[in-house]
Amino acid sequence: MAVDYVTLDKERSRFELKQISDIEFLAIDNKYRKTRRERNQALSDQRITRQHLAQLISPGQLSMTLEMPDLKNLHHLSIARELPEVEQLYETAYKHNPRLISKGHKLDAVRFKLDAFQAEKYPVISAHLQAADYGRDLGSSDKYRAGIQFKVPIYQAGQENAKIKRAAGKVIQLEADRLMIKRELEQQILELWLKISNLKQQFSDPDFNMEYRDLYLERSRALYELEVTSDLGDAMVELTRAQLFKTQTVFELAVSWARLDSLLGNLTTYYE
Repeated sequence: MAVDYVTLDKERSRFELKQISDIEFLAIDNKYRKTRRERNQALSDQRITRQHLAQLISPGQLSMTLEMPDLKNLHHLSIARELPEVEQLYETAYKHNPRLISKGHKLDAVRFKLDAFQAEKYPVISAHLQAADYGRDLGSSDKYRAGIQFKVPIYQAGQENAKIKRAAGKVIQLEADRLMIKRELEQQILELWLKISNLKQQFSDPDFNMEYRDLYLERSRALYELEVTSDLGDAMVELTRAQLFKTQTVFELAVSWARLDSLLGNLTTYYE
């Protein structure tokens, strides 16, 4: 919109000096008005989005201005943080990912049941020891007794086999689920690893420096004030676009690290 406004202002001066026709000026004015309508619609959409966000965070309250969150740990936890090799991230996820840990506990429990069911098919040998003391001697009373008991299952009507088969099937299912989770984790970790690598390169790119755009804007502003042909609008747009690009990169990098940490089972605070 800044470009269209600067163009309209310049062409208005030319129109007043009779350097352009009515049709040419109206075409430029119409383009500006169209851009203004689109800007107003964008502001309305932004207000609606802010309202939805406010309802999620603090129902009944809507701030008049948006402020940057206090991200004290952001530079240390995302921008300056070194990215390990992807194989090392896989090993960390195998040990600490919450989904894998939960599935592993379920698998251990079912395996324990399976072992218990299988043990019921075999004979059980138990030993018994008994000690007694009597007030008088009865002759036939033994103070100490020892015995061995054999319990041999003869007929179980297929019940034990059915329980064993069900438990074995559950073990196979849980092992397949755990393998699937591992494959999903590997894919997600690889995608985040590549994204973080690209974002870190993007952040450290020399063209990412804002100094050139600041100087370019100052020169354009000086030429505009001197009423020399200037691209002030383009310079303002380029500077704003560069600032937005930088901010987006910082936040995308932090969000990507946070997602990776959640997969690795790391509990990290990115903002306060």
